[in-house]
Amino acid sequence: MVGITSIPDGSTLMLVGDWFQNSGSDWKVVCYFKSADGVFFRKSLPIDLLPALTVGKTYPLTDIVNHKTGFTSTFILPKQDAWELVTYADMPQSIKKRQLLTAFEDEIEHQLVYKIKLAEYTMWLPLNELARMLFFQSAEIVRTIALEGNTYQLAKAEKHEWVGKITFGSHVPLNFINSLEYRKFFAWLMFDSSAEKSFGSIFNFINSDSQLTNNARRWTFNFIPPQIENCSITWSGYTGLQSKREGHHRFVSEIRSIADVPAPELYEIEFKHPEDYINMNGDNNNDQDKNKRKTSDPITNPQTIDPSSAPSSKRKRYTLNINKSGFHFETYLDLRRSPRNVRILPKDIKPELGENQEDDTVGITQGKSTGKNARADIDKLEEPDPIKASEKIQLFESMLEVLTKESGWGLSIEKGTVPKMNCRSAHLVGEHPRQFCYAKIQLSVELVIFAIEIELQEYEVLSTLFYRSNTPKYERILKDLMSSNSAEKQNLCNGIVNP
Repeated sequence: MVGITSIPDGSTLMLVGDWFQNSGSDWKVVCYFKSADGVFFRKSLPIDLLPALTVGKTYPLTDIVNHKTGFTSTFILPKQDAWELVTYADMPQSIKKRQLLTAFEDEIEHQLVYKIKLAEYTMWLPLNELARMLFFQSAEIVRTIALEGNTYQLAKAEKHEWVGKITFGSHVPLNFINSLEYRKFFAWLMFDSSAEKSFGSIFNFINSDSQLTNNARRWTFNFIPPQIENCSITWSGYTGLQSKREGHHRFVSEIRSIADVPAPELYEIEFKHPEDYINMNGDNNNDQDKNKRKTSDPITNPQTIDPSSAPSSKRKRYTLNINKSGFHFETYLDLRRSPRNVRILPKDIKPELGENQEDDTVGITQGKSTGKNARADIDKLEEPDPIKASEKIQLFESMLEVLTKESGWGLSIEKGTVPKMNCRSAHLVGEHPRQFCYAKIQLSVELVIFAIEIELQEYEVLSTLFYRSNTPKYERILKDLMSSNSAEKQNLCNGIVNP
């Protein structure tokens, strides 16, 4: 459970509003809450907290699992010239939060929203929620966006032919290299030019559009989105009222995941962090378990974030797992961490102890030498939980049935044995025919995806294939997969798009 000291327990976030900066202070964001007894109130919080601020969530957050709230569905983003930039005041009446609008109308009616017309529905997507999903992945990243406007303080990127390398700054959290999901995010940010320009556009809008009033700067969030057309968005929110003929309108409170994000055109990317080392004592003791300490060992989550005081810059940093969400490339990319550095300590010198495990309260803002609380940053990217190879085919069908039932999706399944091709044993598991399971999943009117799982032996490794295509073509996929012809395997996924 993670709470915020200045937010009463049981309060639900209703809307994220303007940013402001008092003279000599850091940027804050105005947030609008509904208390447990139904009273609307506003609270200014550091922008460092934006990764943890999701509309529709009730605080304190009692679980790192991001449970669904409200209406949930999926849609595919059309070309950006079909997105219309409007304000909260332009939305249909039945999807406005009328009580909140009455209480704080002058403050929220100008918040920016994208109006996106689809074949059957009209989506209303707040700009600050789109940016939260794309860029507000940690407090360190948000600070860089507001204060620097570029990625230079986070990492340096270089590439040689089809191989890329990203080296993080020593001050950024080690979690950026420990987490596969963060490596995925930085691969996109550092090697996709539209992502980098979009990242920098926030800083540019702050400088050009913020207004100075009563010795304070105020700014309504705005940015230029990256090239994410044809990406699929899974979202939670609510719909308009049928009684007012507004049932086809959809308001996105939370983006739960984004898929089909364009992958950098590289074969592999290596990640390096100067503090990613192993400490070893300089004696001859062979008990390496006692002699080494990985600095990236996870630290137990504290209970409370104190946004009102700066943490100590000298203490090590906690990682808070909050509001996990998915960020998925359209194709697989090899994202490897570089070999860890080894640091030999003088004899009889012990490595530093880890962070005090008894810290209940942490700070999320920039650390200061005079701070007292421990530091923390936020991890909001969802990492997959792998299962054993032999169990995948058994769990695949039941997993899809549960998922589609909970989400209201359509599902049809076909099962059988894989075809025998020119490879003598590929079609077998032990002595029996290898099984496959094929599924067609109807997520919405606009979006259908297909999935294939095959039976694996313990030593085999193969990901479940999810793809979009005009035709199912699973027979061809299975034939190519079972073939010993490397050229056929190389062409296995031609014309297929991974969601």
